[in-house]
Amino acid sequence: MSLNNPFQLSGKTIFVTGASSGIGRATAVEASKLGATLILTGRNREELEKTRSMLWGNEGWEQRNKEESGSAGVKHAGVKFEGATAACVKHAGVTSAESTSVGNEAAESGFSSARESRNTVGLGHQIVVCDLQDSDAVANMVAGLPMLDGVVNNAGISKFATLGHLQESEFMDVLQTNTLGPIFLLNRLVKAKRLHKGASVVFTSSIAAFQQATYAYSMYTTSKAGLQGFVRIAALELAGKRIRVNSVNPAMIETEMVGKSGLITPEQYEADKQRYPLKRYGKPEEVAYAILYLLSDARAWITGTSLVIDGGIGLR
Repeated sequence: MSLNNPFQLSGKTIFVTGASSGIGRATAVEASKLGATLILTGRNREELEKTRSMLWGNEGWEQRNKEESGSAGVKHAGVKFEGATAACVKHAGVTSAESTSVGNEAAESGFSSARESRNTVGLGHQIVVCDLQDSDAVANMVAGLPMLDGVVNNAGISKFATLGHLQESEFMDVLQTNTLGPIFLLNRLVKAKRLHKGASVVFTSSIAAFQQATYAYSMYTTSKAGLQGFVRIAALELAGKRIRVNSVNPAMIETEMVGKSGLITPEQYEADKQRYPLKRYGKPEEVAYAILYLLSDARAWITGTSLVIDGGIGLR
């Protein structure tokens, strides 16, 4: 007797932005373990390659899968692609000479196989180097994407300045990356009809959007608050297509972005963790687990929701 697991992602194609580090990388890795086919995008090719090397379904994982699954019969496909399709590679800053892509025909075959085989874990993971602030590159990337079952809008940056030291160029950079980029990516995906009915879209936001005010965080907080409002409207407008739109809203997470802020000393950094009832910051994979829930069929009646992941700091 086969058991239905609503949390599995087998047969689903998931597109993850900001996949080169932090929460995006953790989401990609954990999604691959649940059977998803991943398309990863970001600006740093080397880091994207590193993320892809960590995914289940690559050739390097086959032996580990055999050792861990025993006679369970789960298969890791081990199919490798360099870019999403020839169109994506060409228009996302990667020339065909740099690519070892097997081309559109093989990519399409891989996606088809992934959807047909519910027992296949992570077939044909792909990377696309693309700057989401470059509207032409984004348009061409979207044109080359297959149909998607899930989208994780995770790309984001943070800059810090008090009110008297704000710079318009820096503020606009944060808004473009954290707010306008994700909004217009979804806009293009919808117009290009790249989302299956029943697809799930998840935005990585922050408790800063509605719960917590932090000194010198006006640029980041404003960008996430704007995104938060968009999530509710997008959920309402796409509900007729059975496309669900939600956000995850973490507090402080142990990522490179947090470690490089330079706003506080190491001693203050450790002291800040003690403000949390659970006495630590969150881990990228703990946010990833929430994202995977929203991507899975278990979330079929959830849309327009903000899932807070804050270690209890909101109780203060």
